[in-house]
Amino acid sequence: MARIPENDIEQLKNEVSVERLVESAGIDLKKSGKDRIGVLKWTHQSRHFAA
Repeated sequence: MARIPENDIEQLKNEVSVERLVESAGIDLKKSGKDRIGVLKWTHQSRHFAA
């Protein structure tokens, strides 16, 4: 399998907002301190993660 060049990965990190990417997947994020907290809706239990 081909590896993605490191400079391409760094470019994506600089240009793509993780917050917007998560929200585009239909996950609502709520502010919690300096983080944003999301609830995974496709699990049997409410599971939270920080973005």
